[in-house]
Amino acid sequence: WALSIAGAVLFLGKIFGTIHWTYYNSDGEGIKALDVIADICVMLSQVTLASLLITVAHGYTLLPGKNEDLDIIVLMVFMIGVIHVLLAGFGKITDDAAHKWHEYEGPVGWVIIACRMALA
Repeated sequence: WALSIAGAVLFLGKIFGTIHWTYYNSDGEGIKALDVIADICVMLSQVTLASLLITVAHGYTLLPGKNEDLDIIVLMVFMIGVIHVLLAGFGKITDDAAHKWHEYEGPVGWVIIACRMALA
């Protein structure tokens, strides 16, 4: 289920991004809300896929009785997902800065790296 949900969220994010860039192509501004939602969807998909891989690497199986730590992992993944959503939103607030080369450079990028390292 997690893989299907991550794929659907990623697809939804790409649709929102395509709509934003289509409007951007026609009016030069686009729809900022769709751009933010697209980035949040892509970020949530990345967190879900990374978390799924990490839980499988930690021994998660579909067999009953072998998943004692699953509640802790789900809570940690939820907290890191919320942090990633907040950081994606904050990154979009400072998106138009002239000195930025990348969307997640500076403190936002460092926090995202730290969160992803905390998943492992």
